[in-house]
Amino acid sequence: MCGILAVLNFNGEAQQVAHALNLMTHRGPDAHGLYQYERHFLGHRRLAIQDTSHLAAQPMVAADGQYVLSYNGELYNHLELRSRLEQKGIVFKSKSDTETLLYGLIEYGLPFLKELNGIFAFTFLDLKNQKLLVVRDAFGVKPLYYSHYGECLYFASEIRSIRYLSPQKQELNTEAFYQNMVLLWTPGTATAYQNIKKLKPGHYIEVSLNDVNSYQEKAWYVTPFIEPYPKQSSTQWQEALETHLKRAVKRQLIADRPLGFFLSGGIDSSLIVALAQEYLGKERIQSYCISTGKDFSKEGFKDDAVYAQRLAKQWGIALECITANSAILDQIDQMVVQLEELQSDVAPIFVGQIAQKAQSMGIPVLLGGAAADDIFTGYRRHQALYFYAYAHYLPKSIQRLAQRIIQALPQNPNTRRAQKWATALTAPLKQQMYQSFYWTATHKAYNCFTEAYQQHIRLDSIEQYFDALLQEIAHIKDPITQLLHIEQQSFLSCHNLNYLDKMGMAYGVEIRVPYLDADLVQLVAQMPPKLKMKQWHTKYILKKVAQKYLPKELIQRPKTGFGAPLRVWLQKDKQFQTQ
Repeated sequence: MCGILAVLNFNGEAQQVAHALNLMTHRGPDAHGLYQYERHFLGHRRLAIQDTSHLAAQPMVAADGQYVLSYNGELYNHLELRSRLEQKGIVFKSKSDTETLLYGLIEYGLPFLKELNGIFAFTFLDLKNQKLLVVRDAFGVKPLYYSHYGECLYFASEIRSIRYLSPQKQELNTEAFYQNMVLLWTPGTATAYQNIKKLKPGHYIEVSLNDVNSYQEKAWYVTPFIEPYPKQSSTQWQEALETHLKRAVKRQLIADRPLGFFLSGGIDSSLIVALAQEYLGKERIQSYCISTGKDFSKEGFKDDAVYAQRLAKQWGIALECITANSAILDQIDQMVVQLEELQSDVAPIFVGQIAQKAQSMGIPVLLGGAAADDIFTGYRRHQALYFYAYAHYLPKSIQRLAQRIIQALPQNPNTRRAQKWATALTAPLKQQMYQSFYWTATHKAYNCFTEAYQQHIRLDSIEQYFDALLQEIAHIKDPITQLLHIEQQSFLSCHNLNYLDKMGMAYGVEIRVPYLDADLVQLVAQMPPKLKMKQWHTKYILKKVAQKYLPKELIQRPKTGFGAPLRVWLQKDKQFQTQ
């Protein structure tokens, strides 16, 4: 894992590019490199995980000098891909996945992207054809930003490097702030700055070195959902899922540095740890969890750490349990700076604390359970669709009466959720899906801005973006699958994966997500929705597999989520009360 940078037609000095690159030293503390061709630059900060020798240094230049790669990521199937390339006569000098990617792109071009199973963002300079290829992985696990100003084009793993290099005044993006007020994160290409965009998951940009003004973002990946579904029994699906999960975990254990694991005490991360034991053995498992103590119970949840500690004791594995309390609020400023994007959640601080602890113990790689909720169903908005489907059969008068009664209830951790659902009770199905992501009504968020700022806001911008996502899978009619697609291409990448990457890399720690293994995602995408969510029960088939590996009480307990008792902490914190 690393930090990458590319600048086309830069009018400044190489030392300026080097400084912009060093602003991302936290992403790659092990080494750095800068390649220059005329007024074009590729830069790289390295966190060495696979082949830690100098032979894997980047930017990596092909033997003929015509191709250069600056790459951030891991390819879990690179050994299989390398074997095919070796059969074509290609001789490799290193054992790194970087070199596999470099020669795969040279040999196959864009079609090679569909062969990649991993997490990545990279810039590939093709001097032979005078062009630059910029690519982001299927679900946006690794970040990539870009900006165009005059005759110059900038790409980087983090916004800070672009802001340093670009002479353009960075105006704030009013619409992005509005979207964040509604969603608590920002969808699509938008960032907090008008002229800095993020490359969307599963997309690429190809640009000519001779005309940097002519480029556009194009998709190379769309989740392969299908209808009708293959005819298999639930037992067959379950066996296939278990096989794919094991393969995914085994693949992602590839590393020449020590590995660690998130162990929150929930199903998703616990299952990853359980499967990893089969390949590593209990003595090689180092896990981490966060404890929020009694504060979380006041928000209506149980402290996950209790379950993590029980599992660690039962399995005989090492567990570092980090205690969190209201003092953590002192780190909010640091978190905001590190995230760079608009996000309204303090959970990233927990990731940072775990990453910091892992780094102090010499562990630069962590595996976690992120994304299971987004591919199998795991959120309450998925349950809301089930609720709406049944409410649909009630007369409209009864629906409206129920809506008024629920919304009149006093607010507490239990009624807040019911009131959110009630808001969309009488709306069309599509609006119910969209509003399940909303934390603030669009008109309320819009009215927080003055008229001068409202001119820069499209009130329906979020809805338009969700509409565009559904057009990508226009052949799919099932609402659960539609909701999952929106989930995977917006909330997952723009919220969860952004903070996982940024807060892990803040301490030079790579975070892997086995549930986004390419083969596993393809299998799950073809499953009938009723196996993902059966009536009210989310992650149905994943829980069936987990029964073989995890205690029954852990599987059946209510979902907690990787959150924080923010209300309780703010009430305790005198500094916040006096401001």
